[in-house]
Amino acid sequence: MKKLFVPLLVLIVIIGVGTLFYVRTAHTRKAESVRSEREVSYWTCGMHPSIKSDKPGSCPICGMPLIPVYKELVKAEEKEAKEPGEEIASRVVLNSTQLELAGVKSEPVIMRHLVKEIRTVGKIAFDPELTVAQEEFLTAVETRRKVALSPDVDVIIRADDLTEKSRFRLRLLGMDEGEIKSLEDKREVQMDLVLPQDKAWIYADIYEFELGWVKTGQKASISAVAYPGENFAGIVRSVSPVLNPMTRSVKARIEADNSKKYLKPEMYVDVVIESMYVTDDGSHEVLAVPRDAVLDLGVRKIVYIDAGGGEFLGKEVRLGPLAMDHNAPGRNLYPVISGLKEGDRVVTRANFLIDSQSQISGTASVAYGGTLDKKDSPPPVHQH
Repeated sequence: MKKLFVPLLVLIVIIGVGTLFYVRTAHTRKAESVRSEREVSYWTCGMHPSIKSDKPGSCPICGMPLIPVYKELVKAEEKEAKEPGEEIASRVVLNSTQLELAGVKSEPVIMRHLVKEIRTVGKIAFDPELTVAQEEFLTAVETRRKVALSPDVDVIIRADDLTEKSRFRLRLLGMDEGEIKSLEDKREVQMDLVLPQDKAWIYADIYEFELGWVKTGQKASISAVAYPGENFAGIVRSVSPVLNPMTRSVKARIEADNSKKYLKPEMYVDVVIESMYVTDDGSHEVLAVPRDAVLDLGVRKIVYIDAGGGEFLGKEVRLGPLAMDHNAPGRNLYPVISGLKEGDRVVTRANFLIDSQSQISGTASVAYGGTLDKKDSPPPVHQH
């Protein structure tokens, strides 16, 4: 029995060694095949992509290990750069476990009504200067009418010149052309600029960053600490063409109901202007993306699109000013100017983790200079 056992043991060992040698040889060949297919173009630093080396090592700036940029990826990005299509900032693929652990959530980009409440302070007008300017304008208009048939051309020219200068002064004091035309037609000076009347004029400060939201004809709500619970309905009549360089604001002139004569000249009030986002073509519906989906990098704004199968595409977008959903007050969204289309599913949760993964892998850092902040970025590098 012992004589049979020894040769059998030797045979098993030989077979085992042979099998191991075959497996390792096959694995080596496969690895060599993969290496040959994924030939490294150069080595770079994820934080300092200007560093390029023909061999692995450490970054001379930060000491981090250099990461490989493979030739097939470079060829792929060159191909994509030649083919027309939407710009991809980065491409990230997570396995099912990473999806699950990150708790990624996404939602479709749809058309919405966006609104914004402009909250500011104002003061009831006491503006004798504007009252006097209106008087002067009406006098100039009347003079021009009287000399219209004068044989002296110089008299007519001087009357025209006086009228235009008076009109220009009214513009500088905050009246727009519509208001000036109304003043000219009615030929009545606005006494409510100096004394309480059925209507009150309010000068509200509109700061530069919100200026694009304020238009003539918008509704406003006025309240004063002197009359708790009282609200006065108003309408924006004009916006001053001159910006105050000290406060970085302009004056909006609001006409408000004052039938009770509560609003007194020089009284401070709180103003809320209700504004709806309107596109250039006049539409009140606009493609909108949730604020949570946007990674604001200062120079650029990036969102990640859920492409399915654990793949996420980082895209640069151009957005309008932050607003609220008219049908869901309190929810902040950005109007989309470019970069997304209706139905795209954008990541609203765990997008920072996805972006971190792209930074670690070097896809975004190589493509966007480490911080996605370069003005002129090279074509993207894909992560597979």
